[in-house]
Amino acid sequence: MEALSFWKFIATKNKEIDDKWSLILVPPSECVNPVKFVLEAISEVFPVDKRREKNNNDLGWACVLVLESLILVVVDPVIGKSRLLVTPTVKEKMKEIVET
Repeated sequence: MEALSFWKFIATKNKEIDDKWSLILVPPSECVNPVKFVLEAISEVFPVDKRREKNNNDLGWACVLVLESLILVVVDPVIGKSRLLVTPTVKEKMKEIVET
């Protein structure tokens, strides 16, 4: 799945997102470079909205969701999931960026 398609999937499924959380984790986890994939996905609307058809929807929630999908994928290669490479502090900074 390409990054733009992933973004559109997330942004259009806001009411069904709880049921689809396991599907959200698949694209970043299958990538060679999940960080680049996620950044390309949110670049559609952050920091500048590049969509042709703009609406007044706040897409900050979608940016946070996409960033969270990355956090769950990026783990320490030696220790595994018991120690994430993205710390809670970095996660909080990501949320601050999205909210601005």
